[in-house]
Amino acid sequence: MQFTEFLKKLDACAWGQSNMASYLVALTAEGGIPLFTRTKGDLPQLPFPVLGSLNGVHMFARNQNVQLVNTITQGDAKIVWKMFHNSVMLILVTSNDDSSDIHALSLLDLMFNSL
Repeated sequence: MQFTEFLKKLDACAWGQSNMASYLVALTAEGGIPLFTRTKGDLPQLPFPVLGSLNGVHMFARNQNVQLVNTITQGDAKIVWKMFHNSVMLILVTSNDDSSDIHALSLLDLMFNSL
């Protein structure tokens, strides 16, 4: 299942009903091994291929010496990546509510500091 197809299926659940629905994924920075995933709201579990795609996009950008911070999908989702200590990468997937990227990055900082 492609990531955009997965996001389109989310329209039938809490994603379209709540602005607070989100996913948080923690991965190892080098290997992309999932450490944990968390959801807020009535969302289905993220499939492993979607986790791999999120990690693969960031890894490809890193190998091309590009810093990928965030993106907005056609399915109206905002994805934010942040690396901590070159060992843990946090990925936040939320509905796009047109909030500033500073808010999402601050949220990732707070989440990492709470670990």
